[in-house]
Amino acid sequence: MATQIYPANTSIAYIQVLGDTIASARNRCVEEARKVEFARYLWFVDDDTPPPRDAANRLMYLLDNHGPSLGGKVMAAGGIYCNKSNPPTPHVFMGPNEGPFWNWKVGDVFKCWGLGTGCLMVNMEVFDYLEPPYFRTIPETYGEAMDDPDHLATDDLYFCQKVHDAGFEIVADGAVLPQHWDVTKTPPLVYTLPKNSYPMLPKEEVA
Repeated sequence: MATQIYPANTSIAYIQVLGDTIASARNRCVEEARKVEFARYLWFVDDDTPPPRDAANRLMYLLDNHGPSLGGKVMAAGGIYCNKSNPPTPHVFMGPNEGPFWNWKVGDVFKCWGLGTGCLMVNMEVFDYLEPPYFRTIPETYGEAMDDPDHLATDDLYFCQKVHDAGFEIVADGAVLPQHWDVTKTPPLVYTLPKNSYPMLPKEEVA
């Protein structure tokens, strides 16, 4: 975090939550951030998704230029990291139950339905329009399967749906590609986009 590049004349405050469930920790971060005077953005960075050095600068740029202050609707912008699977799949989605979205190239910036919150920057203004809890751990699959404990749990898509329900938008930055570490392994496993996946291939190699 100390290596991050921020726009000139930007003040930074750090909020760290340890030993709590993911959804509860994120809700606590929101409440603490709302106590910080003049705080504009809240950037969630998980301890296993280290962002590239220019991530903060890029995400702030998107929110500054496409948020409500300039007539836009973008309230959240984030990087794209992969889940811990083989092969890894990008944690970016275009709709509920549609699976991971692959039709983008590294460097693309595009609107999406859902992103992982491990590298997500949020305009603090959006919380004026949302009812708490802002984050809640629910099954990844919606509909009748929501009560099925066998489905993977997630807090990020719950938040993303609330943002959309309030009439706002989310943007993914395909140039911000955090690694996703599995620190339970020795040595730690690192999950990234497969080199032969569509986003990683040069455009001239795509049929």
